[in-house]
Amino acid sequence: MQETGEHPSRVAPHEEPMRVLTLTDGVFAIVMTILVLEIHVPAAMSAHNLELWFVEHGEQTLLLYMVSFLFTGFFWTGHRRLFSFVERVDHGLVWLNVIFLMFVGLLPFCASLLIHYPSLELAQQCYGTVLFALSDLVVYRLPAGAGRVHFVPQPHPPLAGAGPRAAARGV
Repeated sequence: MQETGEHPSRVAPHEEPMRVLTLTDGVFAIVMTILVLEIHVPAAMSAHNLELWFVEHGEQTLLLYMVSFLFTGFFWTGHRRLFSFVERVDHGLVWLNVIFLMFVGLLPFCASLLIHYPSLELAQQCYGTVLFALSDLVVYRLPAGAGRVHFVPQPHPPLAGAGPRAAARGV
């Protein structure tokens, strides 16, 4: 820190948030690819049998794929939004991010388990637990960890719908 209390303009390479974002983007790209690769079409079926298979299994597979892909996109955009405010990272935030990515990486496994064993309680718990852990990490843990590091200063606009007196009071 400079003597005036200002943040230094230069960020050390190990504190650079872009490195964390690059790793995160790579993991999300791989996970989204694995999700689509888990969609398997049965080989050598008659048209009638393929239609029956699709009604019994294919619709469920596509629906779970779409839900999982959208959840993955939700977690990726939430992570990107959070890190757009982070000026530098510390060791603790990097490890929180690694734990977050560990759960992101488990999503295709749990989705595949749920596709193959939809009525199995363990498959449902696996999928739900991963979604819960990701939600907890992206909504609570990562922002709390990021709160220990430097955020990029952001102007605070007045609250929407607040009258002139409320805006003047800072409410």
